[in-house]
Amino acid sequence: AIAVDPTYPHVYRRLADLFFERKDWTRALEYYRRVLASLPQHFEALIQAGNSARFLSDPVAAAGYYKAAAKVRADSWIPPYNLACLRALEGDPDAALALLGVATGLGFRAPLLLEENPDFDSLHGLASWDVVAARVRAAAASAPAPR
Repeated sequence: AIAVDPTYPHVYRRLADLFFERKDWTRALEYYRRVLASLPQHFEALIQAGNSARFLSDPVAAAGYYKAAAKVRADSWIPPYNLACLRALEGDPDAALALLGVATGLGFRAPLLLEENPDFDSLHGLASWDVVAARVRAAAASAPAPR
């Protein structure tokens, strides 16, 4: 497909995802960037480019991708959640907790993603953490059952 049309972004997305699954963050990011060159508002590619940059220890680039994703899908909890992970790892608990609050307001309802994510270990025991965790658990409990 690339030989036929080297600008076809969906092939690059598939390759990027394959490299991401293999934890080859450098090549994954390279291919996510190719997707974004053709489709700059591709939400999933923005998120995964951010994740790749994060795993390459480039929190500035990761945050840029997450913020771009938030502009594309202001209704999604994923960008603020991922930014919260970054801020917690950077040692900014106030920003991390504020972003988790935003994510919860946007529909984040996965207590395990909160409580079992080692990115948030530094937040455990903070009073604000307990409030956010309680909100996520309550939201999960009140969510309609899947059909």
